Formats: sequence, C-alpha cells, structure tokens
Amino acid sequence: MRSSLFALCGVVALTACSQSVGTSGSLSAYSAPISSVTVCSGYGCVLKDRMTFSPAQESRLKAIMASASASPEAERAAIKQAIAAMEKMSQKTLRLVPDVGRSWQRYSGGLRGQMDCVDETRNTQSYLGYLASRGWLNHHSVARSYVGKGIVLDGNMPHRSAVIVAKSGTRYAVDSWPKDNGAPPLIVPVPQWRKMDI
Repeated sequence: MRSSLFALCGVVALTACSQSVGTSGSLSAYSAPISSVTVCSGYGCVLKDRMTFSPAQESRLKAIMASASASPEAERAAIKQAIAAMEKMSQKTLRLVPDVGRSWQRYSGGLRGQMDCVDETRNTQSYLGYLASRGWLNHHSVARSYVGKGIVLDGNMPHRSAVIVAKSGTRYAVDSWPKDNGAPPLIVPVPQWRKMDI
C-alpha cells in the first residue's frame, strides 16, 4: 500500500506543472543589455529556441516601458503589457504553436510552443531580464529564482512563477501560465499568489 502511494505521488508529480521549490532572496544584476533570450517550451523546457528582438520590436518594448516611470504601479502595468508583447513577438518570429493557458497535462508531449509553468517561469524570467538589462525597470528588480507552491500531498498541484521585487521589498509573482500566449500575466504579491487557485 505504501509503495503504491509513493508510485502514485511520483506519477502525479511528473504530470504536474512543477515541483515546489522556494526562492532565494538573490536578485539578478545586469551590467550590459541582453541581445537575445531563450524561449522554453515542450513541458519542462525540453525544447529551447533563441529569440533575438528586432530593432522595431525593441522600439515597441521601449515605448511600452516609457510609460512606467511614474510609479511602481505604473511599472507593473507596463511589465504586463511588455511580457504579453514579447510572448506574441516570440510566437510569431519563432513560429511556435500558440500556447494554451493552464496547460500541463493535456499538452505534455513535447509540443514546440506549448508551455507548462516551468517553461512559462523561465521565459518570463528571461523577458524580465531583457527589460532590466536595458535599464527599463526603475522600481523593481528581477529575482534570480522563482517562487513555488503546492506539493501534491497538501492537495495542491505544484506550481511556480517568476518574481519581481519592488524597492519597498514587496515580492510580486509574475505568472503567465494561467493565460493563453500573449495575454498579460498576473502580477500579484507573492502571499496573495500562494492563496490563488491556479
């Protein structure tokens, strides 16, 4: 019976979005602009594509972030729009299959462009790093690691999200997984994110 329970937990963990791992307090520092980012897909980042934003795409992102300097709230709103735009740009440029929100079980077969929360978290961290490397984040820093929740045994499926940290010290989950590709991600304080049914 005990071995059956462990086997079941193992299967569920493999089909879930991710294992739950906490974050460290470290923040990413960028000394030079990043020219390209890795875009993960296929469930667990088994497939990797390299995305280089064109001058026109970069100008569009710069324009989005130009409205962000007024306040931390304005910057978070701009980050939502920039991440959504970067997802659309990557999908079009790399010719990825459009990602469906909340995908982990139905699309776990290594489909290029389909993303679970592991893929989404890594991509969002990369996109945030791109924005930060260009000096477009004035009110937030990008956390080096992600925030996780759920361990199956507590009745919640494992899930993870990228994180930004406001100058006040407040940590915000930046979660693209619940929504389809190109939709603005959720940006909510980590304690609130942990309580959400996602």
